[in-house]
Amino acid sequence: MSRSFRWLLLCTLVVAGLWYHQAPRRTHDRFLTALLTGSESELTATVDFPALRDNLKADLAPALARAGGAMGARVGGIILEQAVNSVLTPSGLAQLVTGFGMRRRQADEVQSVEDRTVTTYRYRSPARVDVRMRSSADPESAAGILTYTRSGLRWRLTRITSDALTGSGSPT
Repeated sequence: MSRSFRWLLLCTLVVAGLWYHQAPRRTHDRFLTALLTGSESELTATVDFPALRDNLKADLAPALARAGGAMGARVGGIILEQAVNSVLTPSGLAQLVTGFGMRRRQADEVQSVEDRTVTTYRYRSPARVDVRMRSSADPESAAGILTYTRSGLRWRLTRITSDALTGSGSPT
């Protein structure tokens, strides 16, 4: 191998590694910015709504069945459809994500430096990254998990879950 080819190969690998590390983080930042600004075009670019809808239904159905027993299984389908439809709006997503990242303070409580959002990234595969968000005052089990999936070169939000909501561990 020639020396210039080795340098080109090394540079290509470094750029690919940097892209893999930064692309999901940029998509997550774009998603949060879209929620803050209310930009529907940016939200559509960063969220795979059909996959998110299917995953929310799949994640919440067992939790509703456990909570309601036999009656919950019958009524759960109707409630589940309405709940998912209300969450999959810009304001619903904003409320959900804010609930994961912010601890609700009392009226007389002053926000301190420790009352910040803790965000961690877990690279589960070359095409999947989990972003865990929680308030620094909350335990790790209260974190919301936003899963970004890669399709081609594009990363999009495909799942939102929480151990506290579903009563289970991390999503598979």
